[in-house]
Amino acid sequence: MQQVSRRYLSIVVIILAALVAAGAIAYRNYQERRSWTEKGYHFLVDIDNWRGTDKARIVSTPYDFTSGKLSAIPLKVGNWVGKNVPQTNKEVFLLLEPDEFVQRRYCNNDTCLWLVMIGSHKARSFHPPDICYKAANWGVRVGSEDVKLRSGDLWALKVQATKAGHEQIVLYFFIWPNEDRTGSPTTLFDVTVNTRPGEENKALETAKSFIKEFFVASKRLR
Repeated sequence: MQQVSRRYLSIVVIILAALVAAGAIAYRNYQERRSWTEKGYHFLVDIDNWRGTDKARIVSTPYDFTSGKLSAIPLKVGNWVGKNVPQTNKEVFLLLEPDEFVQRRYCNNDTCLWLVMIGSHKARSFHPPDICYKAANWGVRVGSEDVKLRSGDLWALKVQATKAGHEQIVLYFFIWPNEDRTGSPTTLFDVTVNTRPGEENKALETAKSFIKEFFVASKRLR
């Protein structure tokens, strides 16, 4: 009789565990669907402005990153508070000819970083940041980084630049209003964090956490 009771209890425990696991999966799926549908804008994000890559994603965001509307992106995002910093170098506008150029400094308590958003219909408005660093005699390493979102991920190109004991970590990617890049205005989203040798990982995580304030979920292309 005791053996039967133990066997019955084991079966009950297994059933309960299966129900809990099924509930957890259902809740996760619900959260993922909610992450995708609760926000109002969808854009294509990729790390290459010239050709599509396997790292391209359709992202969900509460903000409109359409070129021409970038200045409306809020200065208060999560715990980050931003301030517009006008670009005073006229050569930037002569060289890039952007439709819109937004440069800001965001801070979260004592942690600060730079955000540059450039919107343009012209390919000449965009060039890899490492070109500027190399021209100014910075040492440069280029790679890519996976940024985990609430649901899915997005990829960013990473530039690690060093010069005379100073270091900067840059994460950037390109945004289009739809999957058809041809003729669509493009937006560059560029985050730069000042750091020191040996603190690269901390700076990288700071940049990623900042990006996650703007983008909620992603899907791979069909």
